[in-house]
Amino acid sequence: MADHYRMLRIHPGASEKEVKKAFRKLALQYHPDVCKGSNCGVQFHRINEAYDIVMSNLRQAEEEQEQWQPQGWSEDVDGNPMSGMYDPSWDLWEEWMGWEGAGTRDYSSHINPYI
Repeated sequence: MADHYRMLRIHPGASEKEVKKAFRKLALQYHPDVCKGSNCGVQFHRINEAYDIVMSNLRQAEEEQEQWQPQGWSEDVDGNPMSGMYDPSWDLWEEWMGWEGAGTRDYSSHINPYI
């Protein structure tokens, strides 16, 4: 694995962004259409192989980390914490829905006085 990082000229703890940046730089340098040396095609192939292996390992580590995070009722679909009644906007929701006075049938406030 260290050989793949060495091939891309990055340190083993590099982020995905750093790996992509290093790969693009080396790919432009050793691409067979640009590089006129006799070893450029082989070098370009090794760089691609190293990039594929390093990126797959980074993604696999990320998936494993996500797999072990606790899943439950504490987050909604977008990953935002659900707070229900303790949400600051709950008062507006309650006011809009009229739950504060639920059970009373006084509709006098709904009568239009101008009719």
